[in-house]
Amino acid sequence: MSEENAVSALGALYQGEKTDSIGIFNVAMVMMGIAAAYVISAVTVSDLYGTALDWKVVLLLPVPLWLIAAYHSLVALGGMSHGISLSILEYSLYLQSKLPSDGEFVEPEEPLRKYVGSRLGDRIMDIGQATWPHRIASVFVYAGFYLGIVGYTVSVIVAAWGHVSGGWSAGAIIVYSLALAIVATSWLQGFRLLNKGNRARDTWIANNKGPDLA
Repeated sequence: MSEENAVSALGALYQGEKTDSIGIFNVAMVMMGIAAAYVISAVTVSDLYGTALDWKVVLLLPVPLWLIAAYHSLVALGGMSHGISLSILEYSLYLQSKLPSDGEFVEPEEPLRKYVGSRLGDRIMDIGQATWPHRIASVFVYAGFYLGIVGYTVSVIVAAWGHVSGGWSAGAIIVYSLALAIVATSWLQGFRLLNKGNRARDTWIANNKGPDLA
């Protein structure tokens, strides 16, 4: 394959990955919005608990939230994995570009490459590369989302306690504890895979520096 065709192929791959990444990010944000709206709606009808809504039904109200939480973990981790792929493709395109090399940039301690493509965004959004204020903001957003689900679940179980049989209460605690374990395991395993991907990317980049980027 000629160099021109190779660059065109890389560009096509990059565009496809970028489109997928944007779509995944939008889906993740929509899911968080749906979960927040659901909690707000459920809280506003809390005065119906035990009357219009049977207490057994009340115990089931958190179920959609845990389904959203589990799927959100898959979507968010999938988006992060696309970010690794994007960074590899971007670096390959950067090697082929006519942009000034890092060595020619006026501020060598801040290479030009850090401001091209997704690299600058990664220093804000990627918790593994971000500065501490941005890491704290990311943790605040995601922790708030999941703590909100856990808090609402606990409040429902507490509210239903004494209004349903012990079997229902115990069953709810077991089911929601399993849901929490599933979501937590999904994130932990996902971060392990992402760390492997980040190490593989960094190794590849270190071994494929062009003459202008050495």
